[in-house]
Amino acid sequence: MKKVVIGITGSIAIYKTCEIISRLKKKNYDIEVIMTESATKFITPLTFGALIHKPVLVDDFDETGYQIKHINIVKEADCFIVVPATANVIAKIANGIADDVLTSSFLAATCPKIIAPAMNVHMYENTATQKNLDLCRSYGIKIVEPEIGDLACGYQGKGHLSDIEDILDAIEYMISPHPLQGKYVLITAGPTQESLDPVRFISNHSSG
Repeated sequence: MKKVVIGITGSIAIYKTCEIISRLKKKNYDIEVIMTESATKFITPLTFGALIHKPVLVDDFDETGYQIKHINIVKEADCFIVVPATANVIAKIANGIADDVLTSSFLAATCPKIIAPAMNVHMYENTATQKNLDLCRSYGIKIVEPEIGDLACGYQGKGHLSDIEDILDAIEYMISPHPLQGKYVLITAGPTQESLDPVRFISNHSSG
C-alpha cells in the first residue's frame, strides 16, 4: 500500500483537500494528514481525521510521552504533498525553515514532494514568491501550478488552486516508477519507400 502524506495550510481552498483525500482513499492509499494551526481555523482536524480514520497531526508533542512525530510520520512515505500551499509555507520550505510540525516533516521527508499553491494573484506573482517557487523546483519539488480564476479575495487571476484531477495526476506520477527516466530513445519510421523527385539540370551557359 502506497503512503501519501498530505500537508494542509491556512487557505480558503482547503475544502478541496477533502475531495482529494476521499479520492485517494478510494484508490486504497494510506493517508497521513498534517495541518498548520492556521489550517485548523478553516476546517477542524476532526473532519480530516474522519476521512482517514486516524488522528491528524497538528503539533509535535504527545501528551502520553514524547515522540519525534515529524520524523515518524514521514517514514516509508511514497509522496508528500502540501495542498493547498500558502505563500508563507512555500517561503519556509524554500529557505529550509522548520518552525512547525508541517515544515519540519517536509524537511525531514526523503520521498518525492509536491507543492500545490493557492493564494491571491498578487501574492503569487510577487517576485519573492516566484523566487521561492524556483528554489523549490531546484530541490526537485514538483509544483502543480495554480489556475486563473475567481479568487476568494475578489480578484481574478492566477492563484486559484489547480484542478483536483491535475493534483491527483501529479501524485500518481510521483509515486509511479519511471523505468525510462534518464534514458534516450531513438524512434524511426523505417526506410523511405517513395520515389525520388526528378532532377532537372539547368545549364549556366546561355545559348548562342
